[in-house]
Amino acid sequence: IDSAGGGGLLRFNIFERNRDDGIDLDQASAAVIEHNIVRNNRDDGIEIRLHEYAGPVLNIVIRENVITGNGEDGIQIIDYPHVSDRVIRIERNVIAGSAMAGLGLMGNGVTRENYEGADIPERIYVTNNTFSGNEYGMTGGDNAVVLNNIFVGHRKAALKRVDGNSVAAHNLFWDNGTD
Repeated sequence: IDSAGGGGLLRFNIFERNRDDGIDLDQASAAVIEHNIVRNNRDDGIEIRLHEYAGPVLNIVIRENVITGNGEDGIQIIDYPHVSDRVIRIERNVIAGSAMAGLGLMGNGVTRENYEGADIPERIYVTNNTFSGNEYGMTGGDNAVVLNNIFVGHRKAALKRVDGNSVAAHNLFWDNGTD
């Protein structure tokens, strides 16, 4: 599914073995993505581009999905130079076995994962998820709230460059290269 300036409700679907991303949100898209299986896509399971946007807040909710085995990131958020009026909520998902990051934040329109951990200023809530067996659990975020997650078995690090005004609290870290 590729949404460019739309969005809506994506519920009870299977997104599997796509040549690129399973779900792609571009332009001024808002969506609720819940109760889906997003697995084994060649690139990212879910990709969100934070194109320039000013107006009523766009809410993107990614809730209660199973996101596994994707060729790059489970979820990738790509920033652009301007701060946009968006809030992203990633809650109660299982994000496992991605070749790269479970949740990768990229800067300046770059989509090929480089583990930079971009300083994305938009508010991102990451709550009650299980991140397991990715290269990195989560990379980046200057305004993220990371609460009550499980980070287990990441080859490199569970959290990288989650800094700035971000808060990470009440998470469980186990068997990661670095917590």
